[in-house]
Amino acid sequence: MPMSYHAPVYRQAPPQSKTALLMDFENLIIGLENNDPTPEKPFSIAGVIQYLERQFGPVIYRKAFADWSNSRFRKYAVDLSRVGVELQHVVRTGFNNKNAADTHLVIEAMDCMLHYPNIDTYVIASGDLDFLPLISKIKASGRKIVGLGSQGTVANVLAENCDEYLTYGPKGVQPRPRAAADLNQVRQILRTLLTAERQGTIRRVYGVLKEQIPGFMPRNYGFHNIFDLLRQITDVTLTTLDDGDEIVRLVEGGGAGTAAPIAGDAALAPVTAGGDSDGPEDGTGENCAGGAGDEESAIPNDLLREPVVPPESVSPDPGFADYMIQTRWFIHDPRARLAILTGLYRQLSHLTSSISLESLRQQIPEAAAVTEKEWFGTLFSLIHGGCLWEDPSTSEKPLAQRAVSLFRGIGELEEFVVRYYCSLFHKAFADRADVNSRLCSALMYGDHAPEHLALFDLVLRRLSDRS
Repeated sequence: MPMSYHAPVYRQAPPQSKTALLMDFENLIIGLENNDPTPEKPFSIAGVIQYLERQFGPVIYRKAFADWSNSRFRKYAVDLSRVGVELQHVVRTGFNNKNAADTHLVIEAMDCMLHYPNIDTYVIASGDLDFLPLISKIKASGRKIVGLGSQGTVANVLAENCDEYLTYGPKGVQPRPRAAADLNQVRQILRTLLTAERQGTIRRVYGVLKEQIPGFMPRNYGFHNIFDLLRQITDVTLTTLDDGDEIVRLVEGGGAGTAAPIAGDAALAPVTAGGDSDGPEDGTGENCAGGAGDEESAIPNDLLREPVVPPESVSPDPGFADYMIQTRWFIHDPRARLAILTGLYRQLSHLTSSISLESLRQQIPEAAAVTEKEWFGTLFSLIHGGCLWEDPSTSEKPLAQRAVSLFRGIGELEEFVVRYYCSLFHKAFADRADVNSRLCSALMYGDHAPEHLALFDLVLRRLSDRS
């Protein structure tokens, strides 16, 4: 008897649906490479087209916008052309002309709506908040708008204004959870856990939710942190202990509230979920793969709330530190980091032309004491953060021979440093609900963290404004 084959079942697109794909290719590739700089080509257009046609119907209009003279993007040109994507060249006329591709894409989208009324779905491949007005226009015309961006680089406001939002990562195209995700699954998991264990610490509850709900994040449900989410679930109550910690208990018969402190509960020891990391064994960053690793199943003690301990007692959370080492290359010694950032700014601010990375390193004595990963990881963050401008004419040369100059508009060291930290922490800010100035300062400056809280308050305010 012949064996039968059951093909995977996908949602069938409406028979008359037609789709246009417009790609801010620079934004997409920079986001992917920032997440994981190790693959030669972290993006496959063929898989994207297949997914879109399966979900939304034939992609009859395909266009990608980029500076195709830059080898960083040009290496994808053959793959794009093979699947019928038209390449629109974006000419760079200055150091700070970052919105050129955005402008071309917006004009193309408006022209497409005018001349191709049969297209009813528009896929905008970008995570840039600047496209929000375009999205509003497309939705107002009665068309469906779908966003596509690299994981961890998507502006939340942009994603929530799209009818659907897709993210691209190592596993290909994946739908991004909506902020209004159903809390019923969370409620059921909490009832099962608290019925069996009577009560649980915030760390325990958060860990179990992450274990049982893939990709669980409070932001997926429209909440900034786990505390805000739990307060909306009438089945449980938060109880404040004498030491300031909070535990979660089941409320019999429903009803929400926050109970008063219970004297005897202060001795309840926090229980972490399985998979909590002990943190890195050393500070070299040698285990860094450059890509986004799995997030910790446990949650740090400090979750966007005022900690009970004074600022002087703040120390790096092992889960957060391990996450940063897995996803970013940075200089771990705070004195060396500050000296190198200061040296870079001072050297570049006096130059009128670009300089090779090799020559630049030779002019900064402290750079000799850091590893290759720490040095180049810092430069990558500075380039992506709008601190350094990379000369595109050197992009095909070996890394050490590529040339950079100071990005136009930076007139003081403080702005240079703030932009660097915005670039360094932007992925963590997008991925994790626990990121706050105390955690960042503790990780970067250890015992001297209280002296730098104002710096990271400013950094996180900027990141919040972007999202």
